[in-house]
Amino acid sequence: MDIVIANEVAPSVRRVLFMAAQIEGRQPKYLIRVKVARIQFHQKGDMIFDDFTLARVLHIVSIVGWIGGVWFVTFVVMPSIARTASPADRLHAFHRIEQGFSVQAKFWVILAGVSGFWMTWRADMWSRFAETSYWWMHAMLGLWLVFAAMLFIAEPLVLHRRMAESPSPERDFNLMVWVHRVLSVIALVTVLGAMAGAHGLM
Repeated sequence: MDIVIANEVAPSVRRVLFMAAQIEGRQPKYLIRVKVARIQFHQKGDMIFDDFTLARVLHIVSIVGWIGGVWFVTFVVMPSIARTASPADRLHAFHRIEQGFSVQAKFWVILAGVSGFWMTWRADMWSRFAETSYWWMHAMLGLWLVFAAMLFIAEPLVLHRRMAESPSPERDFNLMVWVHRVLSVIALVTVLGAMAGAHGLM
């Protein structure tokens, strides 16, 4: 059974369709095309794959690598440095570890941006940015812009030099800890909102 509806589907409609599919014991699969969204109900074992699905898979993988890495640095690496290094040496210790993670972070952020842009363009979802009900899309874009600016502008131009030659390493390390914590919480709220919104819960 196929149901073709307008691209901008009301959250309440998505919830009803999703619940109806579950009642019938079927698994709903969302295929979004340019200006048209097709919700296809299919039995287990059917395989439907397209460029939008590939982009969505890559997007989720990139978010896991990106945000997971941020959380690991924030709640594992930084506390470990705080416990084992003296206050004056913490910033330098973090700088050494951060250099190894920086390349991975840049890769995941680029992949997240490219896949996110592709899905938005492919499904013609630009109008969602004009609606407050899709606040999680604004949050995703805002969070991505912050990290992209940090990794590709602030880090090479300012942060690396500051961490290597900081006149107040203890204060700078504490500031970085709090910045990472704030961004981690914002990232968590954004991911929760995005997953809920993408599955019709908002």
